Amino acid sequence: MPNFRFHRGGFAESMATLTPVANIQELKNLIVSEWVGEQFDLDIQPYGYDDRVGKYLFIVRMAGAVIGFLDDEFELTDEELPRAGQQYKYKDKIYYLLNGKVHSKHPDTGDWYISVEYCDPNKVYNREARDFIKKFRLVKR
Repeated sequence: MPNFRFHRGGFAESMATLTPVANIQELKNLIVSEWVGEQFDLDIQPYGYDDRVGKYLFIVRMAGAVIGFLDDEFELTDEELPRAGQQYKYKDKIYYLLNGKVHSKHPDTGDWYISVEYCDPNKVYNREARDFIKKFRLVKR
């Protein structure tokens, strides 16, 4: 489960707000409790490695303003994962999804992650699920 911390003037102040959040809705509720406002869209992007905490961070923005940082990504839900048997398009080429949830091990870090298996008529591919979702578009169910 990722931890969120609000962006503050100093590192100690920011770390004092460290709170575990299980999903995007919990994160939004936490931000609403701290800030006056309604529900809103968040932009969460990779930020980089922070030596002070020893982790890769994700920056959380709202309307361009930095709200804080997450120390991990949220787990993909089964509803967010692509479904086997569907057709997807990427760069004007059609691919067929073979398996929508594969546990793969990163060859360099040894970390486990969720990936998908897909193919074209000549080759089978494996790609990190989040990256697949960002780049490929559903063509046919």
